[in-house]
Order: sequence, then structure tokens, then C-alpha cells
Amino acid sequence: MKYAHVLQHSKEDCGAACLASITKYYGRNFTLNHIREVVGTGQFGTTLLGLKRGAERLGFNARPVKTSPEVLKRINEAPLPAIIHWKGHHWVVLYGKKGKQCVVADPAVGLRYLSSQDLAEGWTDWLMLLLEPDPIRFYTQENHRIGSFWGFFKRIWNFRAILAQALPLNFLLGLLALASPFLLQILTDDVLVRGDTKLLTTMAIAVVVMNLISSSLSWVQSNLIAHFAQRLQLGLVLEFGRQILQLPLSYYETHRSGEIVSRLQDIHQINQLVSQVVVILPNKFFIAIISLGFMNFYSPKLTILALVISILMVVSTVIFQRSLQQKIREVLV
Repeated sequence: MKYAHVLQHSKEDCGAACLASITKYYGRNFTLNHIREVVGTGQFGTTLLGLKRGAERLGFNARPVKTSPEVLKRINEAPLPAIIHWKGHHWVVLYGKKGKQCVVADPAVGLRYLSSQDLAEGWTDWLMLLLEPDPIRFYTQENHRIGSFWGFFKRIWNFRAILAQALPLNFLLGLLALASPFLLQILTDDVLVRGDTKLLTTMAIAVVVMNLISSSLSWVQSNLIAHFAQRLQLGLVLEFGRQILQLPLSYYETHRSGEIVSRLQDIHQINQLVSQVVVILPNKFFIAIISLGFMNFYSPKLTILALVISILMVVSTVIFQRSLQQKIREVLV
């Protein structure tokens, strides 16, 4: 079974994020802002009554109940997933049991696998909201369009003229970087062994010229990346500001001013990441392919060993990344 989970944007969004997780579980995607509106999320979060009314507006048959610790013995008999009250100040989604552990989608952390004892310690008041999608009202609603890779690609494509200049520079810098080991090989094998002073002079001139060219290209590249990043960030900020100004007054009444500032900071971080990945990643990939070819030319066995180690590192990262992220979120939260 695939457990859907939506992370909260802020601590007040936990109830809305839980409802978004359950709608996603049943095959419908709604934006978190829309769910915040229908459940009436305020500066202090969402009430159980607000969750019930919001769920009904989204097409669920909602029923709040107060259960007892006995439910843990028959947890899979309940209509799950359901929203439960966690530690008196938080909402999480209970999906049921998987083996001996209970599966909980925490909007602040992600998926968590808890023992029955840990679940009982967090679920102190035993309040839960049972949700069942209405076959007609729920499934007739249209999915909201959430950001996709195609939208990101179209935004980057607007700066194709800058990228057309930056990418060839990256490839040239990569070739110059690959030339350094060959110059070092000539220096050690020919100049030092044979004592060829004329070749040493030629090598010194070649190194100086190569460094001058590399420094000049790096300066041009950094300016192009800065220009690309500046224009990309300006577009993101203007679009963010346009959407903020079009929001109703209720949005500002239910959000703290610090959230808007933090979103602007997020734009800056996203912009830095995108500008580095889009411009520099193709260069790194190009260098890796060329280097792999040279490695295979000199020693196929070492090349295979390097590939095996790389694959093992990638597999281990994929396996442990999710659990590490959850542990980090638990520590931070």
C-alpha cells in the first residue's frame, strides 16, 4: 500500500495538510491553500469542527468520534485513513498497522512507523475524525493543477539565449580542466626523466596561457550565471508578489507576516540551486563522460571498480535518504 503524505508549510497547516494527504490517498489533489480556506485555518491552527466542515465541502462523509485505547487492538477494523489529534496540539493521519507497527503520516515529519505504545503516548485524548469519500460528491471534483516539471522547463526556456552562451563556456572549462593531468604526465615522463629544458619552457608557457584562458572564461561564466540568476529571481519575486496581492483579506488574517518573508528567502535559495544546477550540471556530466573514457583507455578494470563503487553509493543514498530526512525532521521538530 502506498501511503500518501503532504508536508505542512507552517505549524498552523497541520490539519489542512492531513486532509490534503487523505484526498491524495483517494486520488484527488487539492492545493494546501484551498484546503486551508475550506477548513478555516487561523493563526492558531485548525479546529476539529473546521476539519469536519471542510472535509464535507471537499466531498467526504465526516464523523468525529472519541474512542478509547481499546481501538489499538482492532485498529484495522476502523475506516482508515483517519485524522487523529496528536499530543493535544497537532493533527496527523493514521493509516493503520503494517506488521507490528502503526503507520502515521505526520505533516511536520513525514511517514512514521510507531509501536502501539508510542501511538498511545501521543494520541492522548483519543479524538479522531473518520473520513469516507462520497462516491458522487468527492470524485466529481476536479484536481487542482500543482506545479510540474513542464512549468519549470518553460520558465528556464525563457533564458535560452543566456544558457546558449554559458553552456559552451562550461564545456571549454571542462576541457581545460581535463588537460591539466596530461600536462602533468608530460612534465613527469618527458621533462623530468630526460631533462629536456626546451620542453620545460614550452610546458611553462602552455600552463601560463591555459591558466589565463581558464581565468578569463571563468570570469565570463560567473557573470553569465549571475545575470541568469538575477533575471530568474526577479521573475520569481514578481510572480510571487502578483499572487500575494491578489489574495483575499482572509489570507492575511490567518497568516503571520513572517511567512511571507520566509517565502521570499525560499525563492532566493531555490534560485541559487536552479542557477547552479542548470548551468553547471551539464558541464560536470560532460567531464564525467570524458574522464570515464580516459579511465577505460588506461585501465578497464579500475573503470569497472569505480563504476561499481559509484553504483553502490547511489543505491545506499536512495535507500537511506528518506529515513535520514525523517530523523533530521524529527530532531528539528
